[in-house]
Amino acid sequence: MPDRKGIAVRGLAIAVLVAACAAGCMPPDSMGNIPERVRIIDVGEPRYGGEPGDPLEAACHEWRLSAQQVAEFFRLGQQYEQPPYAGFYQLPCSISGKLRSEGVTWDFTIGGGGTATWSNGGQARHFGCSVEACEPLVLLPADGMDPQ
Repeated sequence: MPDRKGIAVRGLAIAVLVAACAAGCMPPDSMGNIPERVRIIDVGEPRYGGEPGDPLEAACHEWRLSAQQVAEFFRLGQQYEQPPYAGFYQLPCSISGKLRSEGVTWDFTIGGGGTATWSNGGQARHFGCSVEACEPLVLLPADGMDPQ
């Protein structure tokens, strides 16, 4: 029979999982958190690829992320086996740069809707940041694609 401490620890773990799901459960193909040691090398200016004159164009050009904010995005995000497009808005605005993780230098791109990709040669890693703390880091936060 488990002791009280073991039961309390399991109860706390379940509570944390329930809270995480309330904030947005990850689909079964998610791989988990980003590696701990991520060093941001360079952060570029936002790039807009939509229709000229669209209101999003001005918002995109005003969107800025510091190296610390990029690191926070990846700290808060989740890694996926495939691009997590179904759970995030796809906007024609992104910020790119370079980072170093696990001894490898990657090019990264963060989309205004909360998705991101790391690429290095033929390798790619896919990410999404849907927790509430990601909202100030993106143009249109993930809301489970709820039109409300």
